[in-house]
Parts: sequence; C-alpha cells; structure tokens
Amino acid sequence: MNYFNYIFVFIQLFACDVMHSQSTAKWVDINKEEARKMLQDMSNAYLATPNFSMQVNQASYIGHSSAVVHDEATGKFFKSNKSYVSQLLGLQTVQNEKLKIVIDSANKVIAINNSDRSFKAIPSIEDLDQSLFFVIDIKKMVSNGLAFYSFRFKENFTYTKIEFVLTSDFFMKEMVMYFSDDLPINPDDEEHSAKAKLKYKVSYSGIRKNIVIKPEMFSENQYLIYHPSQKKYSVNEKYKRYKLQDLRATN
Repeated sequence: MNYFNYIFVFIQLFACDVMHSQSTAKWVDINKEEARKMLQDMSNAYLATPNFSMQVNQASYIGHSSAVVHDEATGKFFKSNKSYVSQLLGLQTVQNEKLKIVIDSANKVIAINNSDRSFKAIPSIEDLDQSLFFVIDIKKMVSNGLAFYSFRFKENFTYTKIEFVLTSDFFMKEMVMYFSDDLPINPDDEEHSAKAKLKYKVSYSGIRKNIVIKPEMFSENQYLIYHPSQKKYSVNEKYKRYKLQDLRATN
C-alpha cells in the first residue's frame, strides 16, 4: 500500500502559501527512521480523533515552479470513527464499515466497492517501508509551530518530490505534489490536451474536532436499496437516473 496515497484520502485536500512563509528557519536532513515515526504519528492522530470535519482546497499549476493557479476546486471532508464522506471535484465519496460509494453527479454514475483500509488501521512498518523505499532524500524544517517536510524520490517514480506541512498535533495543513511525467493539462480531453509537468497543492483549513455528525451521512441507504435474496444493490428512487457499477470483489 502506497502511504502517500493513503494520506491523500484526507486526502482525496489557507489559500496562503505556507511553503514560502518559513522566515529564517533552515532545512535539515532526517533519516527514514525519523520519517517513519512522523508518518506513524500522523496516522495515529487521525485515527485517534473520532469525529472531525475540514474544508479542502485543491489547486493545480502548470510547471513545478509556477505560482499561478491553473485550476482550483474546494470541498469538504467529514470523518466519524471508521467512516468518512469526501465532497470534491463533483464527486462524493462515502465510506462506512461495509461499502465505499462514489457518486459522480456529472456522469450520473454510482460506483460501489468493498470499503478500504482508510481510518481502520495504522499502516504497518511494511507499508511505510514500501513507500519510503522510493525516497532518496528527506528534509525537515520547523517554523512558527509548524513542521515542514520535503520528500524527494527516485527517478521513474510518480512524483519527483512531495512537500507537506503538519500542525503541532500532527494534522496535515498542506501537501504539494510534483509529478514526474508530463500530464494532460485538460484531463477531460486527454487525447487533444497539451501536456506539462504539473504541480498539485491540497490545503486543509477550518478543522473542527470532536463534533457531532449524524450517522445518516455515512449510510448507503441515501442512495441504494439492498436486496438480501440476491445479495445485490439497486439505486433508490432519488437516483433512478444514475447507472450503478458494482465493483465489489464478492457480491
């Protein structure tokens, strides 16, 4: 399991560019053992907080050094124990103990799958080592109560570098991903789109912890009807115009 994909589920997430507000603080090298402990502490922080919500801002940039936003989207994220709801880029993802449901309002599709490991378990040492295997350089800087990290990767990995910022309680404030390959600037028309090396920044703000979230928010009954005799789902009346895709490993 790639841990950087694991955290991005927060990551599926201050408009101010905190990566450039570090005053006179300096970067220092850290080893993989220190990085592994930091990633475990971050995972523990999210798992140990039963309920929280946050605002998510996602921005893309054409070119790794660009400060000009190419495309931007805002959304929300809610977590209650082992369930979560993510609302971003026209997609709503709902995960509970049984299912992971993705509602694509633009294409009128609802996809269901078995729930994944997000918020269910702390990544194992093997998980972390698998992700850190591709890392060739790790740096850290502390400034104004925030911890800044920079991970640089081997050639031919998905990213050349990932930078992120953690608060004092190990919640992520910002993550910036520098993609290695040239990617379509317009993902909605990949065939005709020009390509460039893209940078994606995800920022998290307005974090509210230990709040009351109604359990109905995480229920599949908002969208689906279960048929026990067939062990299958169908869409309910509200979503009758949506196509259902059942991607579960076992129905």
